[in-house]
Amino acid sequence: MNDYEKMSITVNIFYKIRDSEMYGGIGSIGYASASITGNGKMMQNDFEAFISKQKKSFASGLGVSEECVRVITQEEYEMDTKDDENGLSYYDKLN
Repeated sequence: MNDYEKMSITVNIFYKIRDSEMYGGIGSIGYASASITGNGKMMQNDFEAFISKQKKSFASGLGVSEECVRVITQEEYEMDTKDDENGLSYYDKLN
């Protein structure tokens, strides 16, 4: 086993979502986050394609087009959700 296979890496992705029924429908804005944990092999992947695939999956799961899902910074996410109950992650809302 290589050293990079022994590493643990967590990637956090933050989203701003428009028009999803989960957040109130047309005209609504909601926020979501996802954490993906893996080993060092994750660093060998094409991260742009990885993020694009995650965004597409989120859009599909929330019933909106990809244009309604935007990747944002953690700072923007925290600022916009600090007092907002809709700041729960998509996975939290499902469970």
